[in-house]
Amino acid sequence: MRALLVTHGTRGDVQPMLALAVALRTHGHEAVLAGPDSFADAAEEYDVEFASLSEGPNQLMDDPVIKEAIEGGYRGMRGKITAVRTAQRVKPLMAEVLHNVGVAARSPARTSSCTRLAYLLITLPSCSACPRSSSPCNPAGYPRVSSLVR
Repeated sequence: MRALLVTHGTRGDVQPMLALAVALRTHGHEAVLAGPDSFADAAEEYDVEFASLSEGPNQLMDDPVIKEAIEGGYRGMRGKITAVRTAQRVKPLMAEVLHNVGVAARSPARTSSCTRLAYLLITLPSCSACPRSSSPCNPAGYPRVSSLVR
């Protein structure tokens, strides 16, 4: 099986997909990790094929106004205004990331060696949509990667 694992965000979003790519390879499968440019070295360290995506919204993390708003939980009128302005800035940045995903998925270098793309797993930062548990590494009821890959 050949899998394209697509993720975006920060270390907490990318590292689990990198671990999945390593686990897939350990079990005889091929895996390509598509993620932000800044994680290319991490993929190389584990000898995982990497498809580079734009940094997208990650580049906003260094903006002092956004940092202040995040740290303050977007409270107050100023926080709300910053949230709306940030959302407006994120849209074109994510459009670029999604374009990069399409390029990675259609790359002849990544698809010519297999007859089909087995899985396209996309994870985007969306913590509010996922269940919470006392252990973020292994939420209750969710199997570990080793039990998913056979």
